[in-house]
Amino acid sequence: MDVEYHPAREVGGDLYDFDWDPASHTLQVIIGDVSGKSIPAALYGAVFSGQMRSLFAQSMPPAQILSFLNRSLLERYPAGNYIAVACLRLDLLEGRGLLANGGMPFPYLVRGGIPAQIPAAGIPLGLMEVDDYSETEVCLEKGDALILASDGITDALNPRNEMYGFERLAGSIARHVHGIDAGCVSALYRDVFDFIRNAEAHDDITIIGLQRFA
Repeated sequence: MDVEYHPAREVGGDLYDFDWDPASHTLQVIIGDVSGKSIPAALYGAVFSGQMRSLFAQSMPPAQILSFLNRSLLERYPAGNYIAVACLRLDLLEGRGLLANGGMPFPYLVRGGIPAQIPAAGIPLGLMEVDDYSETEVCLEKGDALILASDGITDALNPRNEMYGFERLAGSIARHVHGIDAGCVSALYRDVFDFIRNAEAHDDITIIGLQRFA
């Protein structure tokens, strides 16, 4: 597993976290994007992250986690604030898991060097009452990789005001996913950085990469 996190400003609104339980061989991963920027977004995300850690300890299914957090955010904050979140629970021995997505870009499953989006959709947390977030099965075979990223990548703009987009991201994944521990995630970020060049970064960028080796 590898991560790249780059805030657009001194304080970012993207968030990520993970929890590994050696007893059950279960990995839990979350990636999120808080509405807004800078300190207000970071504070909103900090409260969310604290709740997330306590839910990790309870080993709740991803859909149940998103439903619980959505209700909590609606009770505490006005509807103008929201968080896009993807939550993954993965059995590392079996390579099988469940993914629940509340408004994040579709993750990419890479098999045989070919990236394909996992079509898992859902409403961001904190916008409206949603008690039935869906779960998508994820199966990682030997050599497969999973890439989760915030929309700061696909929405990145170069000096000509061109968007990086999903096609460039998929091409970058196909070129670089030959081993998550061999700098793949850093290479994905470098491609975005080279594309942006001297343009101002308008959004935080977070990339999480997982690969099954056995």
